[in-house]
Amino acid sequence: MKLCHISIVGLLYMLSSNATAAVCEFYPDNSMGNLRVVLPATISVPRDTPNGTVIYESPIVTLGAIPSSFRCSAVHNEGVRNSVGTTQAGAQTFPIGNTGIGWQWVRPPSGKVWKGFPGDSDVAGGWGWNGTEHILRLVKTGEISGSATIPSGQLGKFVAAEIEPLALNTSGTRVVSQSCETPDVKVDMGSYNLSDFPKNGAYAKEQYFFLSMKNCPAGINNFRYSFSPTAGSPAWDANTGMVNLNSSSTAKGLALQMRFRDGKPLKLNQNYITKAPTSEGGNAAVDLQARFVRIEPSNAQMKAGDANAEIAFVVEYL
Repeated sequence: MKLCHISIVGLLYMLSSNATAAVCEFYPDNSMGNLRVVLPATISVPRDTPNGTVIYESPIVTLGAIPSSFRCSAVHNEGVRNSVGTTQAGAQTFPIGNTGIGWQWVRPPSGKVWKGFPGDSDVAGGWGWNGTEHILRLVKTGEISGSATIPSGQLGKFVAAEIEPLALNTSGTRVVSQSCETPDVKVDMGSYNLSDFPKNGAYAKEQYFFLSMKNCPAGINNFRYSFSPTAGSPAWDANTGMVNLNSSSTAKGLALQMRFRDGKPLKLNQNYITKAPTSEGGNAAVDLQARFVRIEPSNAQMKAGDANAEIAFVVEYL
């Protein structure tokens, strides 16, 4: 009897599938919904508005019955994906291109600001949008040159794991960076004789004038302003608002002093605050006086001639 060995060779394949169960999914017959915020045609922003300032906040938009409900089977990431610029995970402000403006998605009544995806995590469960409230907030993030356009259409989407249940859309607007018109002022100080300044500290008659802030845009609450000596007319005494005559002056022994119209001292390089005319804009003014003061003890050093000086007026809008 002859024995023979039989070898049986086979292959065992392990079948695998790339399909995995989604963590989040829409309920049947549901899909991404759309939220629309209507913006004003233009938004005016004072030119000196600090970065980080809210320049516009929409009224609350309440959603009705929209078929955009979804459910998640496990803990999952959620947040906002920016459609008009970069999305930084965890960020609360999303850039709108290079406009110098960012946007935020706010949820009343808590005031929660959704973060960039993946910003937060949430537990398993089911959610819908019926009756939910939403606010669009615009924030100044950089220089706004001239006017910046926020296009109509989608700003971004709320994301839950793999799905995008809700998009935020706007009607679009132009953001105009504005400031008040502050024309230069030339004050005629009059003519004097050396005898009008008989001793050190003597001063001439005050000349009254005002600095105008014209055609101010809406949205300004206060003005913050200061007076600064210039390179041509450096400070003689900053605490009393006095500057030297400039190099074009031929008169000697005098300085120019600035004060408020009521005679109160005016300090150079110090900030002062005054209210804007109205929140709707308009015109405003700062009332001032100026006078020449003798600063030379020796009569021999006094000299007649032209007496000129310059002071810079710096104003910011709050």
